Amino acid sequence: MGAGHVRGGQAGPGHRHRPAGCWGSAGAATDGSKGQFADTVHQLISAMGLTGVTLVGHDIGGMAGYAYLRAHQDLARAVIMDVPVPGVAPGCRGR
Repeated sequence: MGAGHVRGGQAGPGHRHRPAGCWGSAGAATDGSKGQFADTVHQLISAMGLTGVTLVGHDIGGMAGYAYLRAHQDLARAVIMDVPVPGVAPGCRGR
């Protein structure tokens, strides 16, 4: 099988998450945390039997990508970009 991509979006607090591979059924309500989203992405990767995965997280999704890296060690690569860092003003040059 060649390269492809799967795109996901984060559910906010109280939204129903869809268990991996079961997009037509509602699961338990989420707490909206990045860790819970990371676990759901992990379940999806496992259910689809994907290997050699590159996880890309942008902006707030980068926080979920970081949570994924902390909890799971099954990625080939990860790209985390344009992530807001709490406590650092946008455009701050570290002065």
